[in-house]
Amino acid sequence: MEKQPKVSIIIPVYNTKKYLSKCLDSVVNQTLDNTEVIIVDDKSTDGSIDIEVEYAKRYPNISLICLAKNSGVAVARNIGLQYANGKYISFIDSDDYIDLDMLEKMYDACEDTSSPIARVNRKLVVNGINVSFLSRAVKLSEYEIFNPEESDIIVKECPACTNKLFLREFIQGRAFRENIKWEDYPYTIPLIATAPQIVSVPNTNYNYNINVTGTTMTDFRKFNPRILDIFDGSDMISKEVITDDTKDSVKEQLEYVFMINSMQRLREILYSDIPVKDKKELMTLVTALITKKYGSWHDNELFRQQPQKLPYQIRMKLIEYLIEPYDSSKETEETLREKIKHKSETLKKNAD
Repeated sequence: MEKQPKVSIIIPVYNTKKYLSKCLDSVVNQTLDNTEVIIVDDKSTDGSIDIEVEYAKRYPNISLICLAKNSGVAVARNIGLQYANGKYISFIDSDDYIDLDMLEKMYDACEDTSSPIARVNRKLVVNGINVSFLSRAVKLSEYEIFNPEESDIIVKECPACTNKLFLREFIQGRAFRENIKWEDYPYTIPLIATAPQIVSVPNTNYNYNINVTGTTMTDFRKFNPRILDIFDGSDMISKEVITDDTKDSVKEQLEYVFMINSMQRLREILYSDIPVKDKKELMTLVTALITKKYGSWHDNELFRQQPQKLPYQIRMKLIEYLIEPYDSSKETEETLREKIKHKSETLKKNAD
């Protein structure tokens, strides 16, 4: 009888030919044995498919699924989940790569501690150089088990699904939300918040690749009109996780997570290619909505407690300088959302 794979590795691919071989090499050369790799090509047009076919021929544990039309990363991951047979699930983006012992260390940690989720640090890489010092993310350097109700792991952990290993039984029936930006967010945070425990694994990394000369930076500068998706994602998490029985410690952490992920949109507006006067107006409206829903970040105790690196402090000073006084006392969430939506759609239309 064929043994169940220890881990199913799901890799959605869309036009990442430049990075794909490095990603796949890091996967097929893992020290963990008995894995299956599920590549879901999302109708790539840059020749990525040729690399995928080559690897699928060379490695019998690789399955290749080619979608008939470009459908987005959420659809690709969901299809990968339908075909996964492993005891655990790993998601990897095709322009990133992983340390060769990452999956073995995460698998062993889950098995040894009976944890349904393992996590590792994400290392930010630019042209092969570690620039993680620029990230706000908290680096966890010890082997440690966290209970979400008795720790601050919800605050510390990033909402990405890619630096984690999930027990398939624990995520059974869950799917990534389609047609929403930041689809990791409402998928991953509820799992972190409701897991009986999470094990943090040090001394191995998920390597998040940043291409400063290509489409990554172009997309970074390009104005994103779907600002409200992050608020929708937070509402989805709240509806799923928070009940009358939810511990106050979890509620407080989630409120911080909702706030900080909404504030990330201010950063994107700041760095976008829209005129300064439009940045000011939009950032002011988004700040008003954040305050209306979650309160002022200056008054949030968890926000004040978090270590803030110098680049983040400088960015926040600039954001607060650009935000204009705004009386939202007569506004509702709905009216603020409508104003943000209208302004965003106008900017997108002008850009097109």
